[in-house]
Amino acid sequence: MGNCRQSLILGAYNLEQTGLCEVEPKNFKITYHVPDGAKNNNPKDYVYGQGVNKLNDPQLDEYTFEGWYTDSEFKNKVT
Repeated sequence: MGNCRQSLILGAYNLEQTGLCEVEPKNFKITYHVPDGAKNNNPKDYVYGQGVNKLNDPQLDEYTFEGWYTDSEFKNKVT
């Protein structure tokens, strides 16, 4: 449940009603850009407002994973 406010403007009157309503959480698909053949056991979906726990490092034979980044230039590392 969340707080909702409805406004209705009727002529010169502005009527407001505040109460409780049920809000559906937004669900987003997560896309990971990892090499073909890498094992990646991280969440496939994200629910807005619930956050994501620490991401697991993907595994690929003979490679060392250097970390997660929020940009394609690898400047903003996720900590």
